[in-house]
Amino acid sequence: VTGVQTCALPIYNDNYKNLFSQLDYGFLLSYAIGMFFSGMIAERTNMRYFLFVGMQLSALFTVLFGLGYILKIHRFSFYLLTQISNGFVQSSGWPAVVALMGNWFGKSKRGFIMGVWNSHTSFGNIIGSLVASEYVESDWALSFIVPGVMIGIMGWVVFLTVVTSPGECGGDGIGEVSSRDRGDTKDRKSTRLNSSHANIS
Repeated sequence: VTGVQTCALPIYNDNYKNLFSQLDYGFLLSYAIGMFFSGMIAERTNMRYFLFVGMQLSALFTVLFGLGYILKIHRFSFYLLTQISNGFVQSSGWPAVVALMGNWFGKSKRGFIMGVWNSHTSFGNIIGSLVASEYVESDWALSFIVPGVMIGIMGWVVFLTVVTSPGECGGDGIGEVSSRDRGDTKDRKSTRLNSSHANIS
């Protein structure tokens, strides 16, 4: 931590590695627990609203972590609770977006689409790291505030643009399309059989 402004975050001591691990553990544990509940909630709500609320809360807690430096908050519990809260609300993302992709793409294309689309996690991590590293040695508060603001802005993009299923556009859902296609297939088979019987007669 030499050369980095750490006067607000209470890690400027020989125990800083343990404190950092507590922050990571708090975030990851709450994220894992939140995933369990987020999946159930996402199935029972409008996923556009669910994603929007999750992203706005994530933006809030990310910004709060950075504000700890500006407000000169020296209590480690503040940062730990912020990380735990952030992990819980961030868990709303994955179940909702997977369900959204499932609504739009059938099983025949889902593997390829999900593989290409899932690359966003790596690109997001790269962009987040670049943004955070830009400020970490000058004003580490901005390493959290700027990404938090970006999350909040993208939350509004999601709210204004995401369509949760083809049914919202007047089309058929994936399940409805599959059922209709199966019905059409049965009708075509029946027609061919009737034609064959007529020819034999």
